[in-house]
Amino acid sequence: MKSWRKMEFESDTPWTAVRKKRSALPLNELLEENAKKYGHFKPCCLEGTDSSPTLETCVDRARKLQTPHRPCKIAFRECCSFAEKLRKESVGVTLARSEIEFLLDVKTEQVRSYFPESWLWEEHETERSGWVQVTKGLPDSLTTWEVRAVGVFNNGICVADPLQVSVQQAVSVDVPLPYSMVRGEHIELKGSVYNEYDADTPYSVTLSASEGVCVFGGTLLTDEGYRQFNKGTIEGHSVALVQFFIMALEVGSHKLSFTLTTRWGSETVIKTLRVVPEGIRKEIFVGNRIDPNGIYGTPVTRIELRNSLPPKIVPKSTVERLLTVNGEVLGELLSIVINPKGIMQLTSLPRGSGEVELMGLLPIFFVYDYIEQSEQWGKISEFGNSILLKRKLKEGITSVMSFKAKLENSFSIWKNKGPSTWLTALVVKTLASVDKYVTVDHDVLSGTVRWLITKCQNPDGSFSEISSYKPIKLMGAGADVTEQSVFLTSFVVIGIKNALTVPKSNLQTYAHAVEKATHYLSLQATKVKSLYVRAIAAYALTLVDLNSRHAVALYNQLKKESKIKGNPVTVRFWEENEAPRDPLKPNRASALSVETTVYMLLNTLLRGDTTYAKPIIQWLTDDQRYGGGFHSTQDSLLTLEALTKYSILARRATLQMEVDVTYRKKGSIGRVILMQSNPVGKPLKVEHADDVILKTGYSTGVSFANLRTVYYETTENNDNCNFDIAIDVHPRNPNSRDPILLSPRIVACAKYKPHKNEVETEAGHTVMEINLPTGVSPIQEDLKRFRDGLESRISDYEITDNQVILQIDSIPSEEFFCVGFRIQEVFRTGMNSASVFKVYEYHDPDSQCTRFYYSQSRRLLRLCDGDQCQCMAAECCNVKASIDPTLTVEQKIRDVCKGNIKYVLKVKITSAEAEGDFLTYNANVESVIEKGSLDITRSGASEVSFVKKATCTSSNLEIGKQYLIMGAEIMQLRVNRSYRYKFPLDSQASVEWWPSDSDCQTSSCKQYTNVLSNFEFDYLTSGCL
Repeated sequence: MKSWRKMEFESDTPWTAVRKKRSALPLNELLEENAKKYGHFKPCCLEGTDSSPTLETCVDRARKLQTPHRPCKIAFRECCSFAEKLRKESVGVTLARSEIEFLLDVKTEQVRSYFPESWLWEEHETERSGWVQVTKGLPDSLTTWEVRAVGVFNNGICVADPLQVSVQQAVSVDVPLPYSMVRGEHIELKGSVYNEYDADTPYSVTLSASEGVCVFGGTLLTDEGYRQFNKGTIEGHSVALVQFFIMALEVGSHKLSFTLTTRWGSETVIKTLRVVPEGIRKEIFVGNRIDPNGIYGTPVTRIELRNSLPPKIVPKSTVERLLTVNGEVLGELLSIVINPKGIMQLTSLPRGSGEVELMGLLPIFFVYDYIEQSEQWGKISEFGNSILLKRKLKEGITSVMSFKAKLENSFSIWKNKGPSTWLTALVVKTLASVDKYVTVDHDVLSGTVRWLITKCQNPDGSFSEISSYKPIKLMGAGADVTEQSVFLTSFVVIGIKNALTVPKSNLQTYAHAVEKATHYLSLQATKVKSLYVRAIAAYALTLVDLNSRHAVALYNQLKKESKIKGNPVTVRFWEENEAPRDPLKPNRASALSVETTVYMLLNTLLRGDTTYAKPIIQWLTDDQRYGGGFHSTQDSLLTLEALTKYSILARRATLQMEVDVTYRKKGSIGRVILMQSNPVGKPLKVEHADDVILKTGYSTGVSFANLRTVYYETTENNDNCNFDIAIDVHPRNPNSRDPILLSPRIVACAKYKPHKNEVETEAGHTVMEINLPTGVSPIQEDLKRFRDGLESRISDYEITDNQVILQIDSIPSEEFFCVGFRIQEVFRTGMNSASVFKVYEYHDPDSQCTRFYYSQSRRLLRLCDGDQCQCMAAECCNVKASIDPTLTVEQKIRDVCKGNIKYVLKVKITSAEAEGDFLTYNANVESVIEKGSLDITRSGASEVSFVKKATCTSSNLEIGKQYLIMGAEIMQLRVNRSYRYKFPLDSQASVEWWPSDSDCQTSSCKQYTNVLSNFEFDYLTSGCL
């Protein structure tokens, strides 16, 4: 009898035959030939023949395969080894063209600057004849537009066949730009000149740019004073290449004008180059509640929002601040519903999962529920009736249903993946709620509840998670098996109980399953340690039976464990005993504390105790969402749900509020007027780094203010990091026979660091954010392979702008989890800045790990040559590291007084530290010669910092030496109750060595120091004459 292995892998083609054919066949044909002997497991073999971007061994790759079939793993491993051996040993084997080439498609006086994706959407009434004539000018894109007419009649709709309108030009130029580039980087732009004529024609192309961009080629003057052009003669019906080299000097949007000149005239194509700062993009929130009538707690008519420059801000970078003031929770919800970005305003988490789709649906339901129950239809300017919201609800339901399994009524976190108990319960709860206003498919709802009970409920009444997704990570660290079970069972009970209230659905037949689950919770909930788990269990029990002995006892026990402030109580919330943060600073609270508190609020509202609820509302609205407290999907949704229910119960005053917004020192910002019919305020830009004050007079209602600040930081902060992370860019190996090694690769790795006493040894739902170096794009084939293939490691991926976002179900703590992919160089770059790699758990994005990484071969590569590189001087200051015997006091005073100098300091360098793309020098101020408006104290008593680009190698300062430093740029940073100053060492700054007595041994040196000392005395005495 044959063994299983021989039966599965037997083939008519002997191994020797494969060996004989090696020299005659391309590699892919040899691999195909070898795979035939594996029979049904041929696909497993063929997947193993592809090299992995992570370069792991065949044994490790086979061990991690997402398949239960051992023969598949064996076929994968053996074919992987066979392919490796073949590539190394078979000199005569040829690589197929498809294995080694990635073709880059370079896409393709008049000015062209308007290039929309779509541009025509108009309504026109026809004449009685049925005809209407519309004349429109076409945009500047050279493309084929598709125009379609849709007729709307009393008896239906008619859609015409599309008409294609081709836009061409006989001779044209196009130069693609990257999505963005980092300040200080060099980049090569390659473009094409297209000639549609039959005849040859001479041409020239020049590039001119705004001041913030330095052009190395295109408008440079040669030694003879002539412009250097991209020029030549282009043949008929052909394409000519042009190229330019540029360097970004300033952050912002810059216009690049490409001018093509031929014998038939000229045209200019204007494009916008986006230049971003170096460093890490950060987003912070601060906010509070304006409540003159004390509806949500203590009356508040005036609030202050702290607003100063962040301490590690990138020098000479922009800070974007936007203040929003919305009336009540309805205004906040409306701002989500009517904004294209929707729920993503609340969290910056990536999309792609079923959980996020539910996030998009629920705020729409909350708005509908609020307006319906408070009878506000017709009073809200955004929604005169329910039609628009009903349409949005239906669209949301359709999106959620795309995560439903094809053969059963379960739902998955990821499309086409295994079902999840937790998400299916969340879907049940959501669909049951929405059914109040938009009827859902009751058969699907009933089938989904049946699936939860038959597939996930245990004999003792508890529920189990059957997917690899780990919702228990929502509970935080340290949860044991019982706590995990109580949490999930409570969550499912809440969902099913919601469904039991749906009329005409026959779901009451499942009430016995809820009774079994509540019996389990009654026995187990009081035993668990976690406040969060007890809070959700108490809410589940109360939802099933408000007056049950176990529900009341657990609720009363939790009331005794609340944290309070004030007498009488003004603030009330719940927090785990081991929480490391200050319990009376709600703006610092974790998402777990927010959820625990919200479940207690929902429980309290079920019991109708609005008096007890008020201090809870005060805590949630003081500095929570409105101070960046929404950190994950669940705490944001729960808080919105609870605030909506409270707002419906506690309505006392019509919204009529005028809010005056001012700086503390710099004057007025504007006024926001809120009304019941329009609770969404117009956002205000905050231009200055000065605290913002909001106040109202005789107003009614409640409003929430939120100041969002976006800036770039020089260094990473890994204080709350829960992972070991690594990332590297591997250069291409042009001599390799392995297709994977013929392209550069990025390999990103992470290993989870469990908390102390944590039962789980794996991270839950984890996100990797990989910011790509300028000018490259990922090979999606590799990402799809890690998502959909046998080596599936990621649940979803997204490519946005210059970023690859990977979502992963779990990451182990025993070994590094690595994902790799090849990259294409779309634009050649030099002097590359650091790129950013981030890793965090989806439900705990505050605990973020960050690392800079470089494309080493490009970091110090200059694309300019000789005098062309003078642009780089704009980033660096001039350092005189030796004495200048020709220096005079008068000359030095003229230097200081010639215009834009704002500070002159004598300092002693005490230390230096690298901060990403920058180097920071810390110094003691020895003497203040000119300080302008700076609050720098007397000699020797102040510490300041000077920061320069790390690439400015000619601007190095030495620790322990004294320098005279002056410049025009000052950054005032608030540290606690005082200020600290940081000065950029850029082209507007100058540095001169000021020798100390021990440094000076020669007469020329002593004469030089005398000149500097006399300059200091004369300037302090007389200033600028």
